[in-house]
Amino acid sequence: DTEVGLWTDDLTQALHSTNDASLLKRDPANGAWTFKTNSELDLLQHVEHVVAMSDANNAALASDSSTDTSAAKTVLGAIDAYCTGKQWMFHVGCEKGKEIGTFLRECVGTFSSDADRKGGRFTVLDVGTYCGYSALLLASTIKEFAPNLDFQVISTEINPKHIGVAKRMIRLGKMEEHITIVQTGSVETALSEHAGPCSVVDFVFFDHAKDSYLRDLQTLEKCRIKTGSYVCADNVIISETLSTYREYVEGLADQLIVKTGIVFGNLEYTANLKDGLEFTVYLQDPK
Repeated sequence: DTEVGLWTDDLTQALHSTNDASLLKRDPANGAWTFKTNSELDLLQHVEHVVAMSDANNAALASDSSTDTSAAKTVLGAIDAYCTGKQWMFHVGCEKGKEIGTFLRECVGTFSSDADRKGGRFTVLDVGTYCGYSALLLASTIKEFAPNLDFQVISTEINPKHIGVAKRMIRLGKMEEHITIVQTGSVETALSEHAGPCSVVDFVFFDHAKDSYLRDLQTLEKCRIKTGSYVCADNVIISETLSTYREYVEGLADQLIVKTGIVFGNLEYTANLKDGLEFTVYLQDPK
């Protein structure tokens, strides 16, 4: 129990207030690109412990507020603390999470001010659930920013073990009302089943198999992505595979179909591995 506290309280607060990478406390042997058997289950146990002990969670249990996101923030903070204090994992993390939150809020604002879309359901596609971090980040950001917005986060994952962990994380974060996890490698299957045929996707987050980003984007462009859709792609700097994705969206920008750009930063939970997010906004329907 004392070991859990080591990377839970002061470290999490410092990371979220300063993003100071020097606060990384884990053993270097557990750094980037190291993977440990059953680390997802170990992480879940850590998060369950933190949530059980959290004052914020206790407050959420007693609250009737439909806008409360404290439980989700507790889960996200516990995951961040585990990954900086014990074992690196490939959740998007708090540094990139802040940038994604800003981009998502811009998308929600645009949606809410569009007379043709205002009042409809805001649909988010999260491609690559893993342990549920990104789905929780996206859902809690929307709920806090636009508490009256009708929205859904559809999250896809192919690994059933990860889905089990993610569902538990989402329940701990009290976002199960807004998040649906679908076991599939097909973005079209997930959307057809849970959003309807040819329904528009307002926000897309790609953080799955890197050689699938471009294929999945082009699939969505057939009828899902329209003017006003926002797309965020993770790992576009550190992954050489994503050079073709970047070239494609830059080509769309040359045609004035989108505006796109990269926000540079570090790979999640590292101090010196450069990475970035590609933020793309569709200015007109794909051709």
